[in-house]
Amino acid sequence: MAFQGETPGGGQLYSRVTYPNPFSPSGIEFDLPQQATVSLTILDSEGHEVETLLKNEQFDSGTHHVEIASLPWAKNLSRPHQAFYYRLVAEYGGESHVDTKKLILAES
Repeated sequence: MAFQGETPGGGQLYSRVTYPNPFSPSGIEFDLPQQATVSLTILDSEGHEVETLLKNEQFDSGTHHVEIASLPWAKNLSRPHQAFYYRLVAEYGGESHVDTKKLILAES
């Protein structure tokens, strides 16, 4: 898997794709500067919703991880390499903060 994005900024929403290793499965990891209501949606390359992983769920500040490797759409790719996007929306401080990044899945 690969991701595109910017480096984290102080006190801002930031997300990244994690790679599988003996201690952590592949997934999406995100940092919240404060308690927030979070939604996480996977989109195909044309912007159509594939799956909603989180919908208006409460999270405390800190780093959080959502596993994606075992989900059916991630295991049953129609091509050897397939592009998706994920959209992370966190509501805190009276505002909505959005982080959208490309996610490339490859057959293993």
